[in-house]
Amino acid sequence: MKTAKILVLGLFSGLLMTSLGLDVLAKSTSGTVVKPKAYKPKPHSALAAKGKELFEKNNCAVCHTISAEGGCLAPPLDGIGSRRSQKFIKMRITSGSSEETRFAELYGKTELMPHVRVPAATAEAISQYLLTLKEPERGFKIIGHEEKSNSSISPPAQGSTDDKSVARGRALLSSKGCLACHSFGNLGGKFAVKFDGVGSRLTVDAIRKQLTNAQLLTLENDTEYGARGTTMPPLDLTDDEIADLTAYLASLK
Repeated sequence: MKTAKILVLGLFSGLLMTSLGLDVLAKSTSGTVVKPKAYKPKPHSALAAKGKELFEKNNCAVCHTISAEGGCLAPPLDGIGSRRSQKFIKMRITSGSSEETRFAELYGKTELMPHVRVPAATAEAISQYLLTLKEPERGFKIIGHEEKSNSSISPPAQGSTDDKSVARGRALLSSKGCLACHSFGNLGGKFAVKFDGVGSRLTVDAIRKQLTNAQLLTLENDTEYGARGTTMPPLDLTDDEIADLTAYLASLK
């Protein structure tokens, strides 16, 4: 029996909206399965092989995962060609002030965590490699957040702000891997609701209750049982961290 490979990441809501461009295959209390988009990976080439070497040399797997192996601070790269164009990928990772300016003009200026950038030739090779990566055989399974049990936290009042708490929450959004699934300013993952304007859509208490225990699974076959390769356990935030994240997200109007 084949095994499912699991990528565990931060996810802000149990709701997956089709407006995100994702096709829902099944939905239940145990999670939502997003079926593959029938992406056809680019054929392997000498340049793509070089790109794989450069991907490893530049430690891209510290933040990203492929087949559930790697870090979880940034979006998984399985089937990335179905979600991002080569132009986007190249501009995202190419060094030089002109490239950074062009990227900001085309895709948005909001960047919570500066991305590693490399010379143009290296970016071309890495992008060629990334486009050869296939989607998970059965797509992705998303298990939404649930309220942390036995939490003694008192949520801040609606509309109240604490600049220091907001600043800490902003940093946590990057360090806890939230952008692996969510996007903000068109940057980040495409597996969950956008953070843009979330403070206008949800109450402070609603935000607070949805900050832990989410998972994103890459499903390689029709079963999720058996041996599993867990990248990171579900978020186990402290009450203080929940308060800071809540303050930051509530500030996004």
